[in-house]
Amino acid sequence: MKDTLKKPSLAEYAWEFLGSYGLACVLLAFQGMLGAWLATRMRRDDEKVPSLLWIAQLAISFYGGYFGAGIGIMMLAAMGILLTASLQHANALKIVFSLLTNGISAVYFVWTGTAALPQAALMAAAGFVGGYAGAHLAQRLPTRIMRAVVVTYGLVVAIVLFRKG
Repeated sequence: MKDTLKKPSLAEYAWEFLGSYGLACVLLAFQGMLGAWLATRMRRDDEKVPSLLWIAQLAISFYGGYFGAGIGIMMLAAMGILLTASLQHANALKIVFSLLTNGISAVYFVWTGTAALPQAALMAAAGFVGGYAGAHLAQRLPTRIMRAVVVTYGLVVAIVLFRKG
């Protein structure tokens, strides 16, 4: 089963990362304007999640299960535009959905024998610590600063990887 997965080159990773991160960063940066524009064109019910968000989350989860890079920013962008909740609330949801996406993917890769277990264990531990610390930090940051930090980080990482590729 290990031979069925093609290992992408660094250049392919760079293009994938730049496209996903770049688009997600732009959407997150303009989330307020896009959300307001969308609110005038679709009916919003505060008690229900828009079906477009379910579709976006499903697509992000499939992408994230295989590639993983940028799913947090993609989720924040989608939730920020399609939900009326605060960015901090969207970040909490993002952490839960990222955990589910990555957990299901990890089970699949372990089950099929394609996971490098020592590296995967280290990444899982770092992910838990980062998710926990990030959630606490995000609760304390004003929305505008949190958005600026996430967008800046995403664009810097995308550019660095693109230049390496």
